[in-house]
Amino acid sequence: MEVSGVVIPSPCTNPVPGGVWNLGASDLLVGSGAFGSLVIGDGGSVTSSANAQVGLGTGGQGEVTVSGAGSAWTANTFNIGSGGNGSVLIENGGQATGSAFVGYYSPGASSGALTLTGSGTVWNGVVSAGYYGTGSFSLGNGATVTNGGGLMGSESGSNGSATVSGVGSVWGSANSSGTLHVGYKGTASLVVENGGIVNNALTYIASSAGSQGDVTVTGVGSQWNNGGTGLSVGGSGIGTMTISAGGKVNTTTSGGSGNFIGQNSGGQGAVTITGAGSKWTTNTYLTVGNSGVGDLLIENGGEYASGNNGMSIGSNSSGSGKVTVTGTNSKWTSSQGVSIGSSGSGELNIAAGGSVSVSSGIIAHGAGSTGKVEVTGSGSVWNTSLGIDIGRSGSGVLTISGGGTVNTNNLSGADAFAPHIGFADGSQGTVTVTGSGSLWDIDAALVLGGISLTTDTTATGVLNIADGGRVNAYGTVKLWDSGTINLEVGNNSLLQVNGSGGIGSGTLSNDGLIRLSAAPTASAGVYTPISAGSWSGAGLYAALGGVWNNSTHEFTVSTVQQSSAGSEATIDLSTSQRILVDSGTSVVSIAFSPDGQASGGGSTISFQASLNNTSQIQGTQVLSAWDFVTDLSTGTPVQLSLDIGTGWDPNLLMVWHSDDGGLTWNAYDTGILYDQSTASFTVTGFSSYAVAAVPEPSTWVLLALAGLGMWGLRRHKSAS
Repeated sequence: MEVSGVVIPSPCTNPVPGGVWNLGASDLLVGSGAFGSLVIGDGGSVTSSANAQVGLGTGGQGEVTVSGAGSAWTANTFNIGSGGNGSVLIENGGQATGSAFVGYYSPGASSGALTLTGSGTVWNGVVSAGYYGTGSFSLGNGATVTNGGGLMGSESGSNGSATVSGVGSVWGSANSSGTLHVGYKGTASLVVENGGIVNNALTYIASSAGSQGDVTVTGVGSQWNNGGTGLSVGGSGIGTMTISAGGKVNTTTSGGSGNFIGQNSGGQGAVTITGAGSKWTTNTYLTVGNSGVGDLLIENGGEYASGNNGMSIGSNSSGSGKVTVTGTNSKWTSSQGVSIGSSGSGELNIAAGGSVSVSSGIIAHGAGSTGKVEVTGSGSVWNTSLGIDIGRSGSGVLTISGGGTVNTNNLSGADAFAPHIGFADGSQGTVTVTGSGSLWDIDAALVLGGISLTTDTTATGVLNIADGGRVNAYGTVKLWDSGTINLEVGNNSLLQVNGSGGIGSGTLSNDGLIRLSAAPTASAGVYTPISAGSWSGAGLYAALGGVWNNSTHEFTVSTVQQSSAGSEATIDLSTSQRILVDSGTSVVSIAFSPDGQASGGGSTISFQASLNNTSQIQGTQVLSAWDFVTDLSTGTPVQLSLDIGTGWDPNLLMVWHSDDGGLTWNAYDTGILYDQSTASFTVTGFSSYAVAAVPEPSTWVLLALAGLGMWGLRRHKSAS
């Protein structure tokens, strides 16, 4: 049967509208190669056990309207835009039953549109938009679709879009079992707004390679409820999901492997939860960067809640994941743990008052993995109830800065859940606590370079406390022989080991190295940067810029000797260990060891520093460079503090070294402390040094592998 131009009464049934038209097993064609229209109204109905084609073939343009309560259209499948252009409007209580394919045929040639509007308007069946061609689906003003499944952007070259808008507008009945693909092999988008609701089971956003999918859930009352075996954003294509302005996504799954952002190799997924009341709730595990690239951003009061389920960030070796929680009232809560860099590369950033509360955290879990966590800014908090491992089997970095806080509890009381910096053999862990108000508060022991208070490993553990940062531990702080604490003195930086006897009554057991360095701005005087009740171990205490007293556990910061750039100065390291060199446009501060010796013997050395005018090194912007000449014995640790100004990202700073006055530069294997004014690092030999800014943010991984955090030079037993 074919309807072309106007409604033509069928010879086998009654006319439409107002009557019943039963086509049996015949197809219904509306606009086949020409314009055609059909109106079903006033309670009339059209029924076929075969297919309905609206806009068929080249030049085909079809329009169908089903309007009013009792008006109905039934077919096996509806192909809307099947090689031509087709549009269907169901309104004011009209109903349709069957599977809809909107934009069914011929990529670039087919265009279809399906609109459902008004309370009581129902589509009984599956709706797919952009099957081979271009298809749009609009559901609004209280209309409903019973099945939440469908293929949006099904085949390569297709483009599908869907909008569910308004209170009472629902795609998929509650507990719908339909699987929804938003971008299967083509491109697709879904918008849920103004109180609209979508219910479906298993969901894929950008399933296959080459696909693109985008979902937005926005506005108070807007919901996307998905179940089945999970939600995948960026399966093997490029997928995004945005939850905003109070919208909600509820992922309730049973069985399966959980939820993914960036699931497969080549997949790229990004999820943003933004605005007060915006929330994503899951009841199963979430992996951000499974084998692909995943990004989760929680901002401006948004929330992710995973209940009794954890998260992996950078799961497999090819996986790269990043999670950012930023802004007051932005939060992520879970009663389970998080692995940052399980076997791949993982990053967690908590900033500007954001908060994360989980049971435990492991940074760089598997061999070969890299993990990084930054907690920065006043009010930014990471809470754990069972401990943190930094560098469990890979290379892990934790930075607490700008007034950020990490609260590490150990509710189990077991030593196994005490925080570890460097855990298994070959792993590397670095923690930096820097800036006034920055705090790592540990309600447990702390172990550096070992798996427990009684078991050593070859792991490397480094703890840096600088620029007014503070670390509190309870019971014991244990440094094994591969553990290092670098503590800046003279700016309220503090390591406090508490115990059952109160503040500062715990034990500091040092079998590694504790290096104390005078801050560039520290006033001369006596300081107590470590508070502990008992001291043990055969490790070393090294001083730079002052003198450490092993009996009183006090550090005497030296006075500062002044010098001008290009001028030779002499300094007796037995009485003074600091010198400031001023070029008129820049300054450099040098902190020496009191045990330093001139190459010819004796404690008096000659020293000269001159500004180097190098502006760029291998694509990096040089912020400060100096040439040094001295007769200090090579191998003696010295801290250099170069004035570089404010506003630099400490993750993008690196040190260069030259042995020929700046003609040839090589990256220097160390870490950097940046206090928003000076960049400090430790060297063991003099020539030329430069601090430069790296242009790409991704280079933090390379720098972490090369230098392992600030002040992370290799330690030797002969250091003093």
